[in-house]
Amino acid sequence: MKTVRGRLYCDTNGNGTFEQGETPLSNLEVKFTRVDSVPPDVRTVTTGADGTFSKLLPAGFEWNAEV
Repeated sequence: MKTVRGRLYCDTNGNGTFEQGETPLSNLEVKFTRVDSVPPDVRTVTTGADGTFSKLLPAGFEWNAEV
């Protein structure tokens, strides 16, 4: 298993770094779909109040993520 972590936020200055004053995006669903899986293997997680998420996924596979 591997853990995928991240943060969703409004990057107002476009520099790719979460900084003070930028708005976290809470309560959004992040969907992970395993590539080459039939039937589709889909896992989801919801961002927290601070925009962060953490999801444990099976290792050894390629996964696509979308919001």
